[in-house]
Amino acid sequence: MNLKVVFFGTPDFAIPALEFCHINSNLVLCVSQPNKARGRGQEILPSPVSAWALKNSVEIATPQSLKESHPEGAQFKGLLENLAPDLIFVVAYGRIIPTWLLDLPKLGCVNIHASLLPLWRGAAPIQRSIEAGDSVTGVSLQKMVLELDAGDVLLEKPLPIGFNENAFSLSKRLSKLGGELLGELFDNLKTSGKLPPGKSQEPLKVSFAKKIEKSEGLWNPSWTSKQTNNRVRAFFSWPQVALNLPKPFGNLKLIDCIPVKTPLPKNLKHPAVFEDNGHFFLSCEVRAGEKAPDDALVELLEVKPESKKAMPAKAFFSNLKSYLPVTPLMEAK
Repeated sequence: MNLKVVFFGTPDFAIPALEFCHINSNLVLCVSQPNKARGRGQEILPSPVSAWALKNSVEIATPQSLKESHPEGAQFKGLLENLAPDLIFVVAYGRIIPTWLLDLPKLGCVNIHASLLPLWRGAAPIQRSIEAGDSVTGVSLQKMVLELDAGDVLLEKPLPIGFNENAFSLSKRLSKLGGELLGELFDNLKTSGKLPPGKSQEPLKVSFAKKIEKSEGLWNPSWTSKQTNNRVRAFFSWPQVALNLPKPFGNLKLIDCIPVKTPLPKNLKHPAVFEDNGHFFLSCEVRAGEKAPDDALVELLEVKPESKKAMPAKAFFSNLKSYLPVTPLMEAK
């Protein structure tokens, strides 16, 4: 069964699923976000999906709009109607898919979503799952409807979140899992010629993964050690958790840390960064009901000073021990 497929996607996360479609179907078109300025030099570059399509000689479209009322949207609709795809896959495309597009393919539109729906519908399921302290996440294939991530779940696979795993490494594992799950879907299609029966999502279990805002990376002294650690891992790629410390430390981003059960030094003012036996710690809020001081600290393992590369915390703080402890401020630059 040689399905005619159109693939919508933008970031690296979509590549394993895209490669699977390329090998196992008649991939007639890739659709991605328009080229934009990227990196420090703000050079205009294609998205990872566009770059993959160009490298593999697959036709690529990057419409500014999908709306029928927009000139580019109308032109794009005509292109898809001429292609008449059997199936459309959408993986982290970054735009709402309109009704006309959902209704166009013979077998419908299928979305690969990086959570076990109905948990973490929305833009940032990987980050929000880590931030919440979840121990398990997964990938869902859902038959797309107009409401965001609300379609029937066709297939799903759970994936344990590794101890102290960050969003970057988890994203890579989920991306690979999404490609594997497509294999199961295609096996079903070969057998029956149609999508597997879907399972409706339970409304009472719905949670939403809202878009990450830059301000969420500003460390706050009210965060507990668990919240600090979870957010450092969740916001690893962007915006990263940042402390705004007095000179000579300056703006400092936390790249890796771990909660520890080391007692707080006596008379230490919270919040503070301090050294103990060659290790460097950040004191965090102790909430009512917690076992103070056992859960009040994170050990700083890797940091990124302003305008410098990431480095081990010991390498950064060792020459500045005479300035410790310091009191972080509420805001970072």
